[in-house]
Amino acid sequence: MKPKTSEIWQYFVEVDDNYAKCKSCGKNYSRKGRTTTSLKGHLKSIHKEQFEELCKLEEQREKGKLQQTSSLTPLQQARRQLSLEESTKKIKCGILHTSKQRKWMMLSEK
Repeated sequence: MKPKTSEIWQYFVEVDDNYAKCKSCGKNYSRKGRTTTSLKGHLKSIHKEQFEELCKLEEQREKGKLQQTSSLTPLQQARRQLSLEESTKKIKCGILHTSKQRKWMMLSEK
């Protein structure tokens, strides 16, 4: 098995390639396609506090990556456009709150 790099694994235990068990409630969740999307969805809907912790951990990890690999000046860093992945994570975690982002989020959840 590939080493686990996502912070989600602090809240789940891998049962096999297709299932993971929640450490909090003990339920097994499918990992169809071997992704962590359903696991994050479980935390978001059932264990809200843990989901918030997860978002903070992911945000800290991204900040650490940027600080390690970035040689941008603070002004360049502030002007840097977020990647689609970074923007989506921040929207899902409630970090970005513009009206356009809220509309996009509501449309993407339907």
